[in-house]
Amino acid sequence: MELFVAWAHASGRDNLAACLKTETLLKRMIAEYQSNKNPSAKPDTVVFNTVLKAFANSGNVKKSQDLLEYMIDQYTSTKDACFRPDEYSFGILLHAYNQEYGKDEAKTIQAKKWIARQKTLLRGSR
Repeated sequence: MELFVAWAHASGRDNLAACLKTETLLKRMIAEYQSNKNPSAKPDTVVFNTVLKAFANSGNVKKSQDLLEYMIDQYTSTKDACFRPDEYSFGILLHAYNQEYGKDEAKTIQAKKWIARQKTLLRGSR
């Protein structure tokens, strides 16, 4: 976990490389867990949030949103709690939007509406 956190907080030119490393490691964990090769590789919301934060810190809003959508899709289809985003997950994405688009209120409003829809979807899938 400490490795994820260190990569998520990388800055400057190291940030993109760190993001790619966190994404690669997360994909490997998911594959190992879902194939039952290594059940202890099960990622949890904290791991997902750390990767979300790495993308957000790098200014990659698209990757952050894609990962959050993946979590929601996996949770709604499998009901596996490891994929269930929490309030922090949505906050990370909203912060990423604010960082990326700043004063562009239309994008921020769009992000807030998207997040509200996703939360509603999650509530309905419990």
